[in-house]
Amino acid sequence: MKGYEDRLIELILSNKLTWEGLIKEIIKEEGIDPWDIDIGLLLRKYIEIVGKAGEINLRSIGSFILILAILLKIKSELMFPEEIEDNELLKLALGIDLNLIFSSLEDFKLYPRAQTVKYRKVTLDELISALKRAFEVSRRREARKELPKLNLELSKLSLMKRVQEVYERVSKFFEQIDRDVITLSELVPSGNKFDLIWTLIPLLHLETEGKIYLRQEIPFGEVYVERRKS
Repeated sequence: MKGYEDRLIELILSNKLTWEGLIKEIIKEEGIDPWDIDIGLLLRKYIEIVGKAGEINLRSIGSFILILAILLKIKSELMFPEEIEDNELLKLALGIDLNLIFSSLEDFKLYPRAQTVKYRKVTLDELISALKRAFEVSRRREARKELPKLNLELSKLSLMKRVQEVYERVSKFFEQIDRDVITLSELVPSGNKFDLIWTLIPLLHLETEGKIYLRQEIPFGEVYVERRKS
């Protein structure tokens, strides 16, 4: 009869179950206590199978390492619930040198601390909850990678069109009031923040091109637009 480690490896490689279904299958259906799972043995069996396959699936390896890391974190927290900080656990679980793992797996074990050992058995719900949180973080990272790219060319065209519109408006304003200076408030009487920003940005662009002058006498005060005489 195959051991639970072999069964777990087969389920991981088959991709027939979700990680949640996989854990329930192994623990609930076969009556395995998560505390009894030998992480080192599980890792050795996985390495052996990958070696025989002669090829490496990075996605599969990443998921496998993540599950082992969470199992290790849960065991550590349950053994020393008040003495190990999360950052130390993460460093232990994810910051191990891979060469060390492959060359000296026998040394990768948990040793209770003398006189301070505090442990209890982990429940299926706790294991599922921890793995679910980890995979949710992974899912969000993947979702961020798939965000649509901004159409920079379209944005550039929209901005240049707005710059031209503001320039024409400013020029017409100068002609109507027969003055060489106008204020931003006069250009945007509504005071709407969006309108102010969408007018000020083109004005800054126009000043860079040397078509107008901008000045502000006090910080956060009124912005003055001066006509540039040719």
